[in-house]
Amino acid sequence: MTGANCANANLSCANFSLTCLENANFASAELYQVDLQGATALGCNFYKANLLGANLSQADLERANLSYANLRDADLSWANLSVTNLAQTNLQNTNLSWADLDIANPEHAQFKFTTLTGVRLPWGVYIVSHKKARKEDNYH
Repeated sequence: MTGANCANANLSCANFSLTCLENANFASAELYQVDLQGATALGCNFYKANLLGANLSQADLERANLSYANLRDADLSWANLSVTNLAQTNLQNTNLSWADLDIANPEHAQFKFTTLTGVRLPWGVYIVSHKKARKEDNYH
């Protein structure tokens, strides 16, 4: 599927695990609960794609455009997100454990309730022990 044009396609629940999707276009695609575990998705365009509940663990997403995408409840553990555009991306309740976000652009991304254990952030900063954020009650 290298270079495929899947813009606006409904590929919900599809299995693309271990597939080469390099430079494919998934802009505004419906990718609800899609399986991309271990996929090679270098330079893919996921602009405004709905990846709600998707499995992207161990995927290589280097140079991908995930801006304005919905990755809520997705698994991105051990994923390579280096040089990835995450601007305005919804990462709420997403698992980013041990993901590489080096040189990524997370500007205005939503990280609420996101698991960040062992994450490599832009400029080589690591978060080693942060567990999933949770609402704390006010105690008197």
